[in-house]
Amino acid sequence: MQNDPRDCVLHAACPMVMAPTLGTFLPLEGPGKRLIAARDGIYLEARSEVLHWLLKVSSLPMPYGVVSPFLTLLHGPMPLKHLYAMADQALDVSPAEIAFAVQHRGAGYELLLPASTSASRSHVTYNDTFHPGRLVLDLHSHGEGNAYFSGTDDTSDASRTEIYIAAVIAPRTTYSKTRLAWRAVCAPYLIPLDDDTNLVKELFA
Repeated sequence: MQNDPRDCVLHAACPMVMAPTLGTFLPLEGPGKRLIAARDGIYLEARSEVLHWLLKVSSLPMPYGVVSPFLTLLHGPMPLKHLYAMADQALDVSPAEIAFAVQHRGAGYELLLPASTSASRSHVTYNDTFHPGRLVLDLHSHGEGNAYFSGTDDTSDASRTEIYIAAVIAPRTTYSKTRLAWRAVCAPYLIPLDDDTNLVKELFA
C-alpha cells in the first residue's frame, strides 16, 4: 500500500494504534487524540489541557488487547454548585433557552454565562469566547420539554475543534426532577455518556 502524502498528514493528526495483548496500555501523556483498536471495538482517546478520556465509538470484535474506558478531569472534579447554579438560572428564564460554560482557570473552575445574541423557547445563540484548551463543559437549556441533543446541536458540536463535554438541561422545580443529557465531543465524534452514569458522576464533587 502506498500512501498519498496527504494521507500521512491525516493519519498523524489522528493515528490508530492496537491495544497491546501482552504488554501494558500507555495513555497519552499530552494533548492529542488517537483511535485505539481493542478487543471489543474502536475507542477514541482524547486529551486537552483539562480533559482526558478513552471512550468507545464502535463495537467490533478484534484480536487485540482489552482497555478500560475512562473520563478524567485533569485538575479534579468541577464544583457541584456550578451545576445547581446552571439549573436555577435555566429555570428562571424558562421557557426560553440559556447557555453556560465551565472552563478551568488558575486553581479552579469558573462558571461562564456567555452573552446571548438570540434566545427563544426553541434556540439560543451566543458569542463563543471560550478558551479552546481550558473548556470543560458547554451546557445549554431546553426551557421546556426534555433534555436531548437536537440536529442543530449536532451540527454545532461537530463544527468545533475543542475537546469538551456537552450537556443539555431541562430544568424543573426540584433538582431531582431536572433532566440532563451528556456527551463527549471531539469532532467528528459525539459520544453519548448517558448510559454510563459513573463516568458522569465523577465530573462533579
